Amino acid sequence: MTMPPPQATPTPHPVASIAPPVPAATSAGAAADQDLIDNEPALLAMLGDLKKLQAEFNLRNDFNMFDAVGMQRQEIRHSRFLAYLLDPRNPHGLGSEFLRAVLAQAVSTNRPPNVSALRVETANLDLSTVYCERDHFDVSVEIPSLKLLFVIENKIDALESQNQLNNYRDHALLRYKDFNFLGVFLTVNGYQGDDTAWSAMGYGTIIAALKRAREYSSLPPDTDMAIRHYISLVERNIVASQPLIDACKALYKQHRTAIDLVVTHGQQSALKEAFLRFADGKPIKTASVRSTTVYFFFNSWGYEGHPNAITGAWPSTLPVLLWFQLDANRFFLRLEVGPFEGTDGGTQRAALVESLRTRFKVRGNAKDTSTATFTKILKWEEKLAGEPDENLLFATMEKLWKKPDKALETIVEDALKTVPVSSSVSASPTAP
Repeated sequence: MTMPPPQATPTPHPVASIAPPVPAATSAGAAADQDLIDNEPALLAMLGDLKKLQAEFNLRNDFNMFDAVGMQRQEIRHSRFLAYLLDPRNPHGLGSEFLRAVLAQAVSTNRPPNVSALRVETANLDLSTVYCERDHFDVSVEIPSLKLLFVIENKIDALESQNQLNNYRDHALLRYKDFNFLGVFLTVNGYQGDDTAWSAMGYGTIIAALKRAREYSSLPPDTDMAIRHYISLVERNIVASQPLIDACKALYKQHRTAIDLVVTHGQQSALKEAFLRFADGKPIKTASVRSTTVYFFFNSWGYEGHPNAITGAWPSTLPVLLWFQLDANRFFLRLEVGPFEGTDGGTQRAALVESLRTRFKVRGNAKDTSTATFTKILKWEEKLAGEPDENLLFATMEKLWKKPDKALETIVEDALKTVPVSSSVSASPTAP
């Protein structure tokens, strides 16, 4: 299991702090060996708890039918399986429970709601018709009892095309004139699309709905096994469940010294090393480094009293960040707004998004930005012409860095300072 990198400067372990200085002639490898020897009990204890974690969350390399057919992140196959389970007419044993659970979640985040939550809970959904890959929609559901067309646009690794959601909504409204439209933009982490008339939904929500439907249904053994395998596939390859995230946090807290050693002396991240070279001499600060992403910001954005973000869902207290993303053979630089904290956070967030869109002259539907979680403002892209090693990633970062407006730093800083903030002083932006 891959453990997340530490989000703060590692605490020196007690044994190393009192050990005699390593002679200059001693190699880095010998120093690493001594670290591991000194902390052998801590590492063994961590390994024991890792085995318990593997057993509890089924993280061992057991047989999984979806792994066997290479489905891990294939959007079309995920769409087809979800469409099968959403269709009440199919002999899976879920009836309309899964459709109702997903629909209820979509309605809860749709503003204004096209159908009431009470109607979703009480309507007869058994005559609904589900299609996959029809009219360019990944999954579409005709629900006569609600006079509703429910559409799911599924994105795992691919990105939303220019105006894609807006065009799909226009097409749906033209084709289904007698139906209301409810669209869901399904992504790994509930990413908000450009057309905020679509509800944002993450794969974690889909899995929670599937677990709920499974609990309320009496399933044949083969269906139950397939659903368990699918849940395991998603939680291992796409998005971790909240209980697993909580367990990992507890494990890190308990075995911080040992895990820090593994991170320090384990595999080096080409992305991290490339970014360290890229950031050298630039007026920027790192917010978070992950396996395929690096979040960062200009020093001037982190002024005292800036509006605060919800750090549980965002890698910094600063609500607007730049980030590099490695995606197969493509590399991206993005400017994005995250979630705001506080009771008036929605109003603050909408004001910042609208201000940035106006200043950068970018198109966007600001109708529902107050309830969105993530809103992308700008993005730049470069194709990678080879294996993404440190040198290629560094060169690509430099190439992408030349694409934004030279006034990017001051434009965002000015936009941030127009957002009304509470009287409390904001914390300094978080860093790894």
